[in-house]
Amino acid sequence: MRIPFLGSIPFVAVIGALLILANVVWIIPSLRDVERHASQFQLEVALRAKTEIDAFLGQNLGKLEGSARLLAREPANVEIGLKRFLRDAEHFTEVRYISGDGREIFRENRLRAVERTQITDVSGTELFQSARAGKVYVGPVFIAENLEPYLTLAVPVFLTEETVTAVLAADLRLRPLWEIVGRVVPSAAGRTYVVDGRGNLIADPDASRVLRGENYRTREIVRRVIEGKARADGLDPALRYRTEAGPVFAVGLPYERLGGGIFVEAPEQVAFEGKNRLTVLGFISIGSTVFLVSLLVASALTLFATANTLAKERDERSSIITNLADGLIAYDTDLRIQLVNPQAERMIRLSAKEVVGRVVGADLHADPKYRILTEILFPSLAQELQVLKDSGEYPKTVEISFREPYELQVQVVTVPVFREGGEIRGFLKIIRDISRERTIARMKSEFISIAAHQLRTPLSAVKWTLKMLLDGDLGALPPNQRDFLSKSYETNERMIQLINDLLDVARIEEGRFGYEFQPGDVGALLKTVVKGFETTARERGVALEFLPAASLPPAQFDPAKVRLLLENLLDNAVKYTSRGGRVSVSVKRKADAPFLEVSVADTGVGIPKAQQSRVFAKFFRGDNVMKLETQGSGLGLFIAKNIAKRHGGDLTFTSEERKGTTFTFTLPLEERLIPKTESPYEEFLKSF
Repeated sequence: MRIPFLGSIPFVAVIGALLILANVVWIIPSLRDVERHASQFQLEVALRAKTEIDAFLGQNLGKLEGSARLLAREPANVEIGLKRFLRDAEHFTEVRYISGDGREIFRENRLRAVERTQITDVSGTELFQSARAGKVYVGPVFIAENLEPYLTLAVPVFLTEETVTAVLAADLRLRPLWEIVGRVVPSAAGRTYVVDGRGNLIADPDASRVLRGENYRTREIVRRVIEGKARADGLDPALRYRTEAGPVFAVGLPYERLGGGIFVEAPEQVAFEGKNRLTVLGFISIGSTVFLVSLLVASALTLFATANTLAKERDERSSIITNLADGLIAYDTDLRIQLVNPQAERMIRLSAKEVVGRVVGADLHADPKYRILTEILFPSLAQELQVLKDSGEYPKTVEISFREPYELQVQVVTVPVFREGGEIRGFLKIIRDISRERTIARMKSEFISIAAHQLRTPLSAVKWTLKMLLDGDLGALPPNQRDFLSKSYETNERMIQLINDLLDVARIEEGRFGYEFQPGDVGALLKTVVKGFETTARERGVALEFLPAASLPPAQFDPAKVRLLLENLLDNAVKYTSRGGRVSVSVKRKADAPFLEVSVADTGVGIPKAQQSRVFAKFFRGDNVMKLETQGSGLGLFIAKNIAKRHGGDLTFTSEERKGTTFTFTLPLEERLIPKTESPYEEFLKSF
């Protein structure tokens, strides 16, 4: 098969350019890897040399400290002890015993006799001050008369564990370092050397370099290591230099004991010998893969773009999940945990590493460590559970309260995760910590309850005082005073009613509203309540009617609470229906469920559509009714909603502004439909 325009110059040029670019992408990093490996290898050589030098210095320092301990036990034999020390410690050339006040008592030199006049006072030197303070002194490297490097060491001579009675100082010959650096080299062509803090060469495989007094301070790598006291990996081209053999690659380690550094160098062609082979291999690859690259370049570019997009999306999702305020737990249909974000980790007291990839079944509920996690995954296991939304469809919402291993209240929303074909492949648990909200709500309810109780007593006293005055118990009242006291009495009654509403709300939220369910005739109760509102409706010019059903079975309900529910609905209906309007109350049995359905319909002002989601919230009053009636607490519908929910039914409504509203509540016919526990209506759920 002949590929069109394959032999054309433009096509070949494009393919060649793409091929070179593709190979450069891997060749350049690979060449850098070769340099990094060479740097790492030479740094390891330098570290090995440093270790051996440390061992040499440590061994000789140990000998000096051992001699100091012997002299502390035998202070009368100092001179003999110094001679014995020089005999046993071959690398030391001179040793000095210094008294506690800084005067040299004895001095012994391996190479020459010491005149008494050479013994001096060293009390003001750093050597003496440091050792006298109980510390080991390591002096700077110095070049002796024989042009070899030496190092002065000094150690304290302890009379007791804390009392220094003298100082023992000695000059250590560093010639053995030449053997160490001659032995520890990167290659046959390589070299390891040591310089002091001034850049003077003090150790080198070639002794003549040291004896000539070579100084490498002008080398950038030496200056950077000595002054910066940091290692140099040699990868910066500015650190490389030339020798007689040509360009070299060098690395350096600071060596604080000697105040200088250890350097390892090798010719670049030796250190980077892999680079040449890699370059040749790259050209071979270019020649052998031209045709393949020409076919794959388009798909490769597409693949790179897709991978980049997916990586960005993954990072964005990861950032969102990590910083989400709610906890997230994802698992598949086999109950294998796939994801746990940080907020979920905090709530379940388990790390993602402990659970991701693990199958978590209900059998783990017995383990206290996994109790919170298993109850979130299997809400039916929870001891304190409130189902907020479970119509058989997703999402499902529950509230779970934990007492062990720590107190926590969470709201858990379960949503399915689908495959492309619509099949469920797993689930996502969205966990919201509502402990703080519940605590605040409880504190608020307690405050309202306390405040209301404290207010009701004086208001009741005011009520009966006004009542006595109005009834003439204290004498007849002039008309103007009676009118004034009547208005005061009505205002006080409204305040008492507000206090009663607040107390009812507090009891509802605390779950102690106190229900007494019994079978009864709902129709008779409705008729009584409606009759009680006839006078008020007539005074306001509103037609009020009750439409009873022909035959109703007895329902299960609390008469006092249902009366309160209906009174709240009728009070609103009559109050917010204009003169000439109509309010009707009806009751019937639901056709599709064992419930009675009671409706209160009016032709009043209605509820604005934008505010209908807040109708059952505490203290809510519509903007339109605020203009008609300033009095009102906005608590009646919240109380009514809770009463209906506690009976196992519900309170719903339909409304159209300026046309009217219909509220409908349901009551159960069977006792089994009544919830076992009292749970207040969650007014924030819709906004959540």
